[in-house]
Amino acid sequence: MRKMRSSAALAVAEACGKVILAGEHAVVYGVPAIALPVWGKQAKAALYEGEVSNSSDLKITLPDLHEEFSLSEVKSGHRHAWILETLEVAAQYLKVPTEHSYGLGGKELSVTSTIPVAAGLGSGAAVATVLARVYANYFNLSPSPSEISNIVYEVEKLHHGTPSGVDNTVIAHGQPVYFVRDVCTKVLKVGAPFSLVIADTGVRSETKIAVGDVRKCYEKDPATYQGYFNEVRDIVDSIRDMIEKGQGNEIGPLMIDNQRLLEKIGVSSPELELFVEGALEAGASGAKLCGAGRGGNMAALVKDEETGERVRSIVLTVMFEWIRLLRFNFLVFTIGLNV
Repeated sequence: MRKMRSSAALAVAEACGKVILAGEHAVVYGVPAIALPVWGKQAKAALYEGEVSNSSDLKITLPDLHEEFSLSEVKSGHRHAWILETLEVAAQYLKVPTEHSYGLGGKELSVTSTIPVAAGLGSGAAVATVLARVYANYFNLSPSPSEISNIVYEVEKLHHGTPSGVDNTVIAHGQPVYFVRDVCTKVLKVGAPFSLVIADTGVRSETKIAVGDVRKCYEKDPATYQGYFNEVRDIVDSIRDMIEKGQGNEIGPLMIDNQRLLEKIGVSSPELELFVEGALEAGASGAKLCGAGRGGNMAALVKDEETGERVRSIVLTVMFEWIRLLRFNFLVFTIGLNV
């Protein structure tokens, strides 16, 4: 049994999950995407003084997985290589000395997360974000959200090949964003609250594989796929306009249109389509997969909590790991951001 720590944390950090409201996959090809932070699911990191303070190694604990190991044990190909990779990128970006476990020798790093893995909620980007932040905090550095986003994006590239950049952006900023890859990031001004039910199919899928498969299809038939992406662009811009005007509760039909295009692109799944149809049957005005697809999560737009509970009840008859009614009230997020 692990003994209780007697010392306070030397540095702490947290990050939210995310849900893509519209534009996933197409965003890789220059189409805008809209993403929202999900604070109901979080990743956290804390750095403590280690039991052997003069050690040159960093002890890592992952309480959720009941795992403990030293950084020196983590090599390329290790299942937790993301820790080494994130520290390496962060040290280079922040210009921190890299000897003695990237300056963390004799310390203990604890990382926890309630964000489901491979479910389209940004789990990988969230844990990389908290690791980069706790590292910066320990050295009394204050990188901007954009700088943290850049660090996490470099880590994401190691795992996803050609990541869109959405996950690292919305999670690092912790605000709803309108995002165009390599062009701009703007905080989305939400004119009025709207509610989403997010349901996990329990089916896990690898983002890198889904993105790679879409790339192959695009290269094989660019005209057809570019046509799909152009339609997604129109949907995203319409959703953005409606949300900013306080008409978020009216975007349901556009969400359905986006879902149908994602099905054509080849990233839906039977489970997701069951969830979508069940949600619509229960009274949701719109529903779609969110994230890489082929499993993961569905988001459904509901007008009130009663409708949300009906959606939950219907989906419960299908299958689920966790399901939650989230109230998105982002009236405070009115500061524009151009990167």
